[in-house]
Amino acid sequence: MKRPIYLQICTIFIASLLSFAVLSGVGWHALGHDEFNRQLYQKSSALASLLLPPATATTEEQQVAINKIAKAMEVNISLFSKDRAFIAASGSIDYPSRVDLSRLQWVSGQGQSHWTTRMLDDRLLVIRLNRLSVPNDTLLLAVFLGGMLVVVSATSYPFIRRLTQRLENLQKSVEHIGNGDFNTRIPVSGHDEITLLSQSFNHMADKLEKLIEAQRLLLANASHELRTPLARIRLGIELLEKEDSTTRRETIKADIIELDALIHELLFMARLDANVDGDKVELDLMALVAEESARYRGCELSGIPVSINGNLRMLQYLIRNLLDNAFKHGQPPVQVTMSQCSDEVVLAVVDQGEGISDSEQEKIFEPFYRAKNKQNIQGFGLGLSIVYKIVMAHQAQIVISREPSSIIIRFPAIKRD
Repeated sequence: MKRPIYLQICTIFIASLLSFAVLSGVGWHALGHDEFNRQLYQKSSALASLLLPPATATTEEQQVAINKIAKAMEVNISLFSKDRAFIAASGSIDYPSRVDLSRLQWVSGQGQSHWTTRMLDDRLLVIRLNRLSVPNDTLLLAVFLGGMLVVVSATSYPFIRRLTQRLENLQKSVEHIGNGDFNTRIPVSGHDEITLLSQSFNHMADKLEKLIEAQRLLLANASHELRTPLARIRLGIELLEKEDSTTRRETIKADIIELDALIHELLFMARLDANVDGDKVELDLMALVAEESARYRGCELSGIPVSINGNLRMLQYLIRNLLDNAFKHGQPPVQVTMSQCSDEVVLAVVDQGEGISDSEQEKIFEPFYRAKNKQNIQGFGLGLSIVYKIVMAHQAQIVISREPSSIIIRFPAIKRD
């Protein structure tokens, strides 16, 4: 059964108030109310004993005193001896309660309209309240706290409903995202945790929309790039069926190698997105760069030995793609330098080419993107896109510079205790 959160909050709020009211009432009785009443009863009973003539006085004297007190207090008073024999009364006679009466202790009867006490000389005094209405103090407390509960609940409900309404809007937005409406955003208002949650949701929706769009673009470009070598392979096989040729076989093998490389890079990108190979260990970055740079002529390595926390396979791929990019799109010699400053490890790959224009630096990390003057260079346009994903997986930063033509990566340094 669905229970709206605003009703749950209201229920908890009201239950808390009720608990507070009950505990307050119990504490009031336990910590002084009963003692206060006991002392009040004793003093009022003692006062009645002082106002009335002694038990040895005549009946007429006691009747006069009863009439005088009853008139002044506007109550009915009945007086009885210690053995409950009637002595005097003002108005109708009210008989004492049949309970065992202690001295100087008032006992109520008939809905608190009759009060009986045993005086110091053991006479019994009964007072009946006429026009004066004294309700039960516990009932008064319950009525007061109940009224306070109603007022507080009615006042707090609009605020609670407004708060939960924002949560309901967030829940509806999540449903829209789940149904494929990635343009959904939540209006941000206020300065509380729900505001932060709405901002985080909108940020997530932005990233999700960009990711979905990137996946669509990647799928479209991958389909196009895969179609080209497949078409050449199909054409080569058809020509082989007509006339066998060593040259054509070598061409088909080259196309298969190209297709295999493209599939390999696409799978590697997919693994990066899924963070399948995300385990990181401490690695000697200088040793990795030295191993990869040895594959190229005209590659110069300098700097100091540095270590970072990273994934071996990813970093090998990153260094290899950076060097391939420098040699394909730049000009040798290529210089690789490593340094460490404060909390960063800096890897810089510098070539002698013209560099990447400012207008293209934002697009260069997009999959299958090629610069305007680099269309005829062999490759798929995935190298720097993979580099960017590896950099992000290592919580690093990448910067492209044009003068000189270079790519700089700043890795977080290992923190030593």
